[in-house]
Amino acid sequence: MRIIAISFIISFHIYGVFSLRDNQVPVYYSKNSNSSADLYEIRKGKFLPFYTVVRFKNNECTATNGLVGTCYLRSECRTKQGVAFGSCSRGLGVCCVVTRNCGGLPTSSNNTYFRSPGYPDYYNGSSTTCTISIAKNRDSATHVRLTFTDFTLAQPHPTTGQCQIDRMNVLGSEISPPVICGENTGQHMYLRFTPDNSAMQIIILANSSTTFRRRWSILVTQHEQNESRRDL
Repeated sequence: MRIIAISFIISFHIYGVFSLRDNQVPVYYSKNSNSSADLYEIRKGKFLPFYTVVRFKNNECTATNGLVGTCYLRSECRTKQGVAFGSCSRGLGVCCVVTRNCGGLPTSSNNTYFRSPGYPDYYNGSSTTCTISIAKNRDSATHVRLTFTDFTLAQPHPTTGQCQIDRMNVLGSEISPPVICGENTGQHMYLRFTPDNSAMQIIILANSSTTFRRRWSILVTQHEQNESRRDL
């Protein structure tokens, strides 16, 4: 079986015009070829019966570096400012890992990692906040899950329990979560988009006036209402 994947839109002028859109690739195959679960046929060639166009789904994938990514065309991954780590969808796509740091561009990409500057090195902090904006990536998305794969900030005050040195808070969620600090590795938090679908902001203050071995890596995923929390 010969498979040719392309990462851009092209047209074939064979007695007419035939164009490919995002996530569509031409596949040359034999009659006995088996399709993968994450591929589905778009149309067969009208003038070339052995020619079929397929589209692959933007499913979650495991990158070769062990992180969680999304299966995209290589060109789509570049557009999202991601990095390709391995292939997916039978080699038609790449497992794209998207990472954002302080002051980076807003993201609507599913499976985005929000990381401290220089991660995995420890961060000395700053006098300014570190922020990421999360825009809704599809109409059906209703909530966001933050998975704290690695999260260590300065501890709260031993008496009051208040986050006086470092802290993380969220703006723009319909349900306001608590301000957090300290050790939260392995924990998670749910946020909900507002009715006007405004972007949310995750804001982390890591106070440079206090020396502390702090760092964070937060996986941001968007989900639909009918997805039970048991599946998230």
